[in-house]
Amino acid sequence: MKPVFCILLFAAICLKTVTAQTASLALTEAAQVLKLSISEAQTGAPVLLRGVVISGHELDSGTAVIQDDSGSIFVRGSASQAVFFARTNRVEIRGTTGSGEFAPIVVATEVRVLSKGEIPAPKRVAYGEFLMGRLDSQWLEVEGCLRSCVYWPTAMPSKIGGTEAELATGGGRLAVEVFGHGVSPDWVDGMLRVRGICFHKFNQKHQFYQMYLVVPEGEPVLVEQPPVSRPFDLPAQSIGSLLQYAQAGSFGHRVRVHGVVIYQHPGEFLFIRGEDRGLFVRTLQETTARVGDEVSVVGFPAQGDYSPILEDAVFQVMGHAYQTPVPIPIRHPNEAFEHDAELISGEAKLIGYLQKDDGLELSLQMGNSVFTAFLMQSPKAQSGLKIVLDSEIGFTGVCSVVMGSLGPRTLLQAPQSFRVMLRSSQDLSLIRPPPWWTSQRIIVASSIIVLGLTTGISLFARMRFQRQQAERRQAEAEFAAILKERNRLAREIHDTLAQDISGISAQLEVARKKLPPGSDAALKHLNLAQTTARNSLQEARRTIWNMRSQVLEGSDLSVALSELLGQETQGTGIRFKSVVLGTTRQLPSAIENDLLRIGQEAIHNAIHHAQPSVVTLELVFADKKVRLSVRDDGVGFDQEKTKFSARTRFGIKGMQERARQTGGSLTLRTAPGQGTEITLEVPLI
Repeated sequence: MKPVFCILLFAAICLKTVTAQTASLALTEAAQVLKLSISEAQTGAPVLLRGVVISGHELDSGTAVIQDDSGSIFVRGSASQAVFFARTNRVEIRGTTGSGEFAPIVVATEVRVLSKGEIPAPKRVAYGEFLMGRLDSQWLEVEGCLRSCVYWPTAMPSKIGGTEAELATGGGRLAVEVFGHGVSPDWVDGMLRVRGICFHKFNQKHQFYQMYLVVPEGEPVLVEQPPVSRPFDLPAQSIGSLLQYAQAGSFGHRVRVHGVVIYQHPGEFLFIRGEDRGLFVRTLQETTARVGDEVSVVGFPAQGDYSPILEDAVFQVMGHAYQTPVPIPIRHPNEAFEHDAELISGEAKLIGYLQKDDGLELSLQMGNSVFTAFLMQSPKAQSGLKIVLDSEIGFTGVCSVVMGSLGPRTLLQAPQSFRVMLRSSQDLSLIRPPPWWTSQRIIVASSIIVLGLTTGISLFARMRFQRQQAERRQAEAEFAAILKERNRLAREIHDTLAQDISGISAQLEVARKKLPPGSDAALKHLNLAQTTARNSLQEARRTIWNMRSQVLEGSDLSVALSELLGQETQGTGIRFKSVVLGTTRQLPSAIENDLLRIGQEAIHNAIHHAQPSVVTLELVFADKKVRLSVRDDGVGFDQEKTKFSARTRFGIKGMQERARQTGGSLTLRTAPGQGTEITLEVPLI
């Protein structure tokens, strides 16, 4: 038995050691958990807490709020652990951290009751501290004026009902949930001291939009200063004196006013008219007050959109139909600014309307100002209402002044616009129907005119395009016929006249060789005739090329220049080279024709004047330019001493003029005995 005992003792010591090490690494205070960020809390750090349960049955089963010396923390356990979470139990909780829904929490894995404890004193806070969001799950105490309270029964047998109250404290409003009948409606306007646990309502981005206190079951709500027992016995104030400068009086508490009802929506609001002006009253009271009834209203003064209002009010009907309120007529929009919350009437032009689920919104124009009128009725109740745009209508309703967008602040703030709350469809009347040319008809007529003009322009453009296409086809046919005829004439001249002249020249050459010696006079005439024949043959060839140049618009320029070079050197014993670099492509007709003419003249000059042995033609097609070069190894000449004749356009002068027409540049390089090179560069756009 001793070995077994030793083993058990050793295991207990090891377990105790491991437990102690785990406890030393765990978070042991509520404040330590709350200091974690949401991402850090999600890692599930170990937690070991000891504290007092301050929550009760108001929380879901298996959850609790635990308070230790550093603060309090929300704990989520299991349903089986709910028995340990009785209020005032001092417990030990082992678990891990969790992100919670708003703030870090503790997820309990083990709960042990140590003893009974006492509820610690809560932390006294002001309203501004709630706005930081860091008081979630904290045990707090606040003091404020009770503005309203409503008891709600529970829908679950295991739960108790409670009271939803609202405290005005520190310039703000704080919602309070008190379980059981912990707050009485008779305490409204009294100063209360409330102890509770702070929780937050938040959106999907985990940003809170409302904070509230949950008072645990059995926790008393203390009345620090009781309210006036009979609020309707308070001295009546004039509506015009609300929120005015005064040294005396109590602030933040209810006041009583008298007035005549001009409009009511039971359970939501009430408009009354006093001796000096109107007043908007927010009230949840369902009692029906008819228009003209005299009422006594008790409520909390507050700042409205433009004039003071009463909030959380209650009222008593003092007399039925005491007097019928008479609307104040207005003829200019600025007059409405003086009658906020009062019944007004006027005439305006209806320029638009919008059907909503809760009513009908009308856009009205009076003079140069536009304002809205709202009729709070269901669509079914509006079925008999005739609404015609651009008609002149009469309206009667409660004026509500709007301050508009915020601008530079001045001591006296002027309103920007107003809206009218219509009480029923009887508050609208037709004065004048709209003219025949309403805005809708103008829009329809304008649309028809625009559509007609667009269609007409489209048809005109299509007809013009078709006419241009027909003219283009006709011009192309005529041009093709002209080119065909020119080509035919060129072939005829080449096959008849040029061949005949060439034959005459050959016969003259034979005759000249067969003349007997001593026939100098006849030889002179034969030489002159042969020279004339050669010149005529050259002119015939030039004419053929002039007539065929247009045909080259659809052919290859490099091939045409090569053929021209071959024809010019035929029978002369002069060798020729033709080089084409780059991607061959068709050029604009004007540029291609000028290149052909300049190349023709350069080849002619090189063969007939330079006495060359070799003539080289080079045509280069680049991305943005084309270059033509004609080079010979002939005698060359001195440019400064040589005078160019301007009588013919086929000389150097003519080539320079053609180069300028193409937007290119012509370069001439020559020297005596070093040959001649003519280069033309034409940019391509």
